[in-house]
Parts: sequence; C-alpha cells; structure tokens
Amino acid sequence: MDSANPILPPDIEAAVEASHGGPVAIPGQHGRYVIMNADLYGGVMEADSHELAESVAAIKRSLAQAAAGQTRDIDEVLDELDARYAS
Repeated sequence: MDSANPILPPDIEAAVEASHGGPVAIPGQHGRYVIMNADLYGGVMEADSHELAESVAAIKRSLAQAAAGQTRDIDEVLDELDARYAS
C-alpha cells in the first residue's frame, strides 16, 4: 500500500457506499479489483460454506429473473413499501 496515499479516493468510496458497502469492481492497471467495506467483508469471511452457496444460488436466480425481464420499477416498489410500513 502506498503510504503517501493511505486513504481511499473519494470517488471509489462513494461507489462502495452507493452499493451499500460493496462489493464494487474497480479496474486497475493489472486487472479488476473488488472493494467492499470492512464490515461487509467480515460478514462474508464469517459465513460458512452452506451460507455462501445459498447466497451464490440466490444471486444466480436473481440474475436469471432480470435476464428474463422479471423486474419491477423501483419507484413502484418503494411506493408499495412506503404504503405498507409508513407510520
């Protein structure tokens, strides 16, 4: 790590925060790198193999649903959630 610049650049940090802690793929000089916040990383490292397999399966199902056009408009979903859970 370059000790002259120990802080994550603001644009990369913003991208990680925008994705709720990551992971975010960032291009580098020697390939792509994955960045996530330490809390999220810690949760991943504590997961057992069954939990990780279930997560991968859920991601694959979600990607297949998106590819099949089984999506909904985010504003519509947020309106429904607001109506259901607003105090």
